[in-house]
Amino acid sequence: MNAPCEQVELFFDQELPEAERQPFIDHLVDCAGCQARLTGLMQLDALGADYAERLRARIGCADVARYLRCEMEVAEEHLFQQHLAGCRTCLDSVKRQLQVDGLLITDAGPTRRPVRDELLPLLVTAALGLIIGGLLGLLSSAGVLR
Repeated sequence: MNAPCEQVELFFDQELPEAERQPFIDHLVDCAGCQARLTGLMQLDALGADYAERLRARIGCADVARYLRCEMEVAEEHLFQQHLAGCRTCLDSVKRQLQVDGLLITDAGPTRRPVRDELLPLLVTAALGLIIGGLLGLLSSAGVLR
């Protein structure tokens, strides 16, 4: 069992076991520190919900270009992908543009090809060049190659 003052987050997240809930509530009545922490958590939760709602209200069909240019914050991108799931017009627009740009379309939605797929052959060639060049330099300095 946790000390009551260590249970504020568990209580807030509704993860406190049933047997410990009432004793914590009894403790909360008399503990100003726990009351303040719980109030702070509730305020943060309300701010987060308010921010998500305001952000959701801003995201829509006008954001296709921003999405394609990767100009969205992570939260905006997530909300726009939710928008895409319900807006066939935007989804078709994104798919058309990604096909034109040579990007990958999957059933899970539009995704950009990883950069490593494009850079891997170049990196392998460069690494081999460095290795061969180094070996030739060693052989040359050792007098094996003249």
